[in-house]
Amino acid sequence: MIVCKRCGSPVTVTDTPGYSYYCPKHDEDLYEFETDEIEFLETIALSDCDDNYNIIEKLIKQGAFDEAIAELTKWDYGDDGICTDQFPAGLMDNVYQKNDYVMVYNTALGYVILYRRVNKK
Repeated sequence: MIVCKRCGSPVTVTDTPGYSYYCPKHDEDLYEFETDEIEFLETIALSDCDDNYNIIEKLIKQGAFDEAIAELTKWDYGDDGICTDQFPAGLMDNVYQKNDYVMVYNTALGYVILYRRVNKK
């Protein structure tokens, strides 16, 4: 996935001569050097049958998203995990991003997954 270096948002290919991509968040065309190619590395996945899920679910329901990510990063053991270059969330999922971490959760279905953005270049 290609993203804007300034905001981390996905970009699209542009038809504007001299530019490679377009960032919808900034509403501006970008040169290739203004982008990064990233993947998402799954660091941990918890479901409602896991003991630690209740801790994370409670934090999420309190709106303590930073604390939930901090708790989940305890299981980030490096580059050992599943990688995807697609944004790892479905239509019914909730997403919270902090720094290089993306937490995807759905308390109605009982799961939370923490991904870490990694550069491909």
